[in-house]
Amino acid sequence: MEKQIATLPLGIEQAGRRPKYLRYHIWDPDGSVAETTVEWTERAKPLPRPSTVQLMHPVIRETIIQNPSLFEIVTPIKLNVFENLLHGHPNQVFVKSVCEGLRYGFWPWADIWKPGYPDELDLSRPQTNQKSVEFLEMQRNHEIQKRRYSPSVGSALLPGMYCMPIYAVPKPHSEKLRLVNDHSASKFSLNSMVDHSQVTGYPMDNLAQFGERLVKLRQDHPDLQNPDSLVVWKSDISEAYRVCPLHPFWQLKQGVRIGDDVHIDRCIVFGSSASPAIFIALTAVGGT
Repeated sequence: MEKQIATLPLGIEQAGRRPKYLRYHIWDPDGSVAETTVEWTERAKPLPRPSTVQLMHPVIRETIIQNPSLFEIVTPIKLNVFENLLHGHPNQVFVKSVCEGLRYGFWPWADIWKPGYPDELDLSRPQTNQKSVEFLEMQRNHEIQKRRYSPSVGSALLPGMYCMPIYAVPKPHSEKLRLVNDHSASKFSLNSMVDHSQVTGYPMDNLAQFGERLVKLRQDHPDLQNPDSLVVWKSDISEAYRVCPLHPFWQLKQGVRIGDDVHIDRCIVFGSSASPAIFIALTAVGGT
């Protein structure tokens, strides 16, 4: 690597399709840096809405009609304020699609009519570790309090519902646990309903861009002597994915079993292949 510059393989244009070691964290050989997420929003395609065909699914339609209180659009974002702040954005079609997702629930590029898929599927697994059981029950209570989980629908699935496995997984370098939803379980998984060609390539601000800005700072201010005068800060969003609500037709697919009770998860989750794209779109347009 000292004598030869690494080049990108031919035919790999989207950052999301590159090998992981080439994603976001190296400088390009010609010195250019990938556009920021804010710059990307100026040309971004609008997020999808469920098609008329998807909304005609008779089993799901009937379940939602019969149980309207179970399906809510829940987000802490003040949508009217959000829209007003973005009225001057140059890509209003994209902005409108993000706002529609916040108002009516995001759609995860999914096909709920896939041939051979059952109307209902329960892949939930009993928890045997007492620490995990206590954590999941505590997490369930927290989610219900935030209205991101519905009240219990009982021990049996509703018509049209899927229930994927969940796990209590240790956080990196910590004994604390986090809840993970396995949306890739089985050949009938929720992730297999998502069009993966549509959820790759969503850009993230990265270390290469950060390094480029540090270099530019030194170039613009060659007399800067005191490094203590520089402040670097990182903003964070509490329970980040959970600020993004899902469309009711997909909420029904996100059944969660904790103990004997099944709940409907109303927001995007860690474990869905569509969640990063939805979250990046929201934070990118919000960052403008």
